[in-house]
Amino acid sequence: MKQITHVVLGAAAALLLAGCSPPSPLRAPESNETVAGKAVSLRALQAQLQSGGPEAREAGLETLCGLTRIVGVVQDTANDDLVIVGVEGNGTPLHTGDLAVALRCVFDRYGRRDGNTIIVEAPAVSIDPNPDVIRELHRALSGTSIDAATAAAYRGIAASPQHVRVLGMPPDCTMAEAAVAADYDMKRWVQGTHSRRLEGFTSLYDARRRQKGGSFDRFWFTAGEAKYMADTGVVVLKAAPVRLLTEAEALSSGKIDDTGMADSNALAFCDQMTRRFPELAQETPYAELASLFRTVDIAAMIRKEFPGADQTLSYLLDGYAVPTAAVPRSLPGLSRVEIESRDEGNYMVKSIHAACGGVDLLPRLTSSSREAAPSPQARQAAAAACAQRPSTSSLTWPVQIPVQWLGQSTAGVAGGAAPLS
Repeated sequence: MKQITHVVLGAAAALLLAGCSPPSPLRAPESNETVAGKAVSLRALQAQLQSGGPEAREAGLETLCGLTRIVGVVQDTANDDLVIVGVEGNGTPLHTGDLAVALRCVFDRYGRRDGNTIIVEAPAVSIDPNPDVIRELHRALSGTSIDAATAAAYRGIAASPQHVRVLGMPPDCTMAEAAVAADYDMKRWVQGTHSRRLEGFTSLYDARRRQKGGSFDRFWFTAGEAKYMADTGVVVLKAAPVRLLTEAEALSSGKIDDTGMADSNALAFCDQMTRRFPELAQETPYAELASLFRTVDIAAMIRKEFPGADQTLSYLLDGYAVPTAAVPRSLPGLSRVEIESRDEGNYMVKSIHAACGGVDLLPRLTSSSREAAPSPQARQAAAAACAQRPSTSSLTWPVQIPVQWLGQSTAGVAGGAAPLS
């Protein structure tokens, strides 16, 4: 018998040095109103992708027919189909390739065999430092004096290439590309060097600037607990929160090891960034990251709530050639070294911030994720989405989406330290 073992690898590591004060999460109001949406037949989409050739991109097939957000999935039993319901506009169109990769992840298509065991890694990316570079940075913190020339040398050390790993999915897919971009960008928020500003946002650098020494931490994005409604023939994703987590690291026998602990400033920074993620997600690259987490949650809901979906989605799962992207194999380390003057004299505040980390895209659908069944209005909307289909072969058609389906799209939950599991 084949045994499937899900292995979640550590998605990150970070040498960083931060603070917090979060606002309330954003929530969509409860209402009986509807908004204009679009239905996309996954059966028709697969058929047209299979026969479309180079014209597929021009026809919008590679961008989920223009959808910018997936709201839910409706089962059209009369046509043996699964229908994506979503909205378009106010965002970047989604990638059909991301949906295909997400489905393949949750249906264990990327497993590798080890004897009689199939090992399935969670989809994740990691930007990993070289332990030798970390050792050099620790030496930089141990000196008793420093000048501008040596500070510049330390910046050069911290900029040494960091290895980019892609786990549990193709190394050159757009999902990996977007995850790496968001993770790398997050380090600038940690260091307080980001060109974008959020009122009241405190970088980890600013929270620690009056402290001597340093800390060796890793930071990574991960999914919070998803919330969704489900009833016969319909699932609706209400909330797909994104969290930032942290854990202290240590050099041991030439390797970077987890300690199982977390620095209080790093925890505070995670809480802040988690709670303000909805604001970050208004722009690139966090808008794309939020969409990735929603897409993976949708895929997990399809597997959980629609038995036999793998037969309906056979082409996306096994035949579709996922478009490739230019995912870097390494990235320069990011750092911040500052020389400050204070009342008690002129000296170097040895705050050397060199960053690494990751994104863990494993969906978090727990026993409490499934909320009460949709209201009668929501059930009617799901039935109408099928009834309004112009023909069996229709690819897309307009639908009305209950406002209550829109839920809480990217609001954060409490951040902090937690193992990947």
